[in-house]
Amino acid sequence: MGEVAALAKELGEGINKGFYEKSWKKTKDSWLELISEAKSEEELYDLVDKLAGSISAKAYKEQPALLSQASLSSACNNLLKICENAKKEAFNVELQELTDKLRAVLKRVEDAALLDSLRKKMKPFLNELKQNFSTIFDDSKKGGFDATKKGELKSEGKIRYFETDVTIGGVRAVVAIGPEENQRFQLSFNCFSAQDAALELCKSIEPLLNAAVPETYKKSKDFSPEFAGSIYAYVWEHVSEKFVEIAKKPTISVGVIQENGNFLVNVKIMEPVFKR
Repeated sequence: MGEVAALAKELGEGINKGFYEKSWKKTKDSWLELISEAKSEEELYDLVDKLAGSISAKAYKEQPALLSQASLSSACNNLLKICENAKKEAFNVELQELTDKLRAVLKRVEDAALLDSLRKKMKPFLNELKQNFSTIFDDSKKGGFDATKKGELKSEGKIRYFETDVTIGGVRAVVAIGPEENQRFQLSFNCFSAQDAALELCKSIEPLLNAAVPETYKKSKDFSPEFAGSIYAYVWEHVSEKFVEIAKKPTISVGVIQENGNFLVNVKIMEPVFKR
């Protein structure tokens, strides 16, 4: 907030004569004092709005369409729109430098807002995953997820899956068919562009699974092709010197894949390779 206020103050101080409304001469000093002391997003937004209203239309190459939601993001956005549309002669500031600074600050503001929003969604996701894990895990042991999947097999591109009635923290689960025709209960939590949020969610899921899986299970790195280069990819599986014993048990994996610029946290419970 302090950075946005400082950039707004710099812009307000730099309006050249002839490019502001008459009222600005009377209100400028008090506005400069208030912008330095703004204590809330709403207050800062209102002060930026007053600044915008004090700038003459002839200061712009094209009148900017400003955002009306009172928030830090909107205040920063509106300052950016003013700078992007301003005529050089209207301001005694380096407009391009100010524009670059505003873009950088806006990205951090939006990244922080996205992370906060995702964290609010993570809490119910983690709670409901914990509540439902044992039921889904037990169903995976039988092979086929008969108590979980619903309806007929569907296809979407290269993906084949069954729908389910299971929703974990707002994320609808499916039972997908893997490359070797094995079935897996699958959740995909979209963290959008927030890589830090994806890693944070994975690290929050980790202790949950450590506590939920049987004592014979251990965590190890997941080298599945889909997780190549992933920021997080681990698998929980039964430990035994005999592969046949491992293959008779379900496997759990958590990993991050990137798709169209989004970071997706994939949680899977896979049926045994050797079905009983």
